[in-house]
Amino acid sequence: MDEDSFTIRHVTTGQCLVATGTARVGLGPCPPTPGPAQVWKWGSGQRLFHVPTALCLGLDLHSKQPGLFPCGPQGLEGVLRWHCLQGALLTAYQMGLAVSGSEVVAQRDASDVWTADQTPGGVCQRTYREEGCKNLFWDAGSGLCYQFVSSVAS
Repeated sequence: MDEDSFTIRHVTTGQCLVATGTARVGLGPCPPTPGPAQVWKWGSGQRLFHVPTALCLGLDLHSKQPGLFPCGPQGLEGVLRWHCLQGALLTAYQMGLAVSGSEVVAQRDASDVWTADQTPGGVCQRTYREEGCKNLFWDAGSGLCYQFVSSVAS
């Protein structure tokens, strides 16, 4: 992990937010050395960027469930932005990231506390820096970072 990357730990359960499939998030153990499913960083536009998939944490407006979505500016702008309030992660419509049973869900006015790594500060203590766009394309017009993946046939 680079210095801008972190894990997102749910304080009550002690488990980490993980990518569990192509577009889903869930909880998993927080090992001393995080695996790819657990590596996050702040992106531009108040987005939480899942590093290995190059997708952003967001809220599906139809199902009201959190998941991973393309980070681009079209269509999902409102549901990709996150802000903190006393350790809680909140997005559109006062929906917050929460744990219900063993599931990661979005709940109105959620107060679940999430930390970055094992530090006492919340996730918002880790801030986005434009330098965090290393090896990514920075679009100054939209204020977003993009990753271009190309494959080479051999």
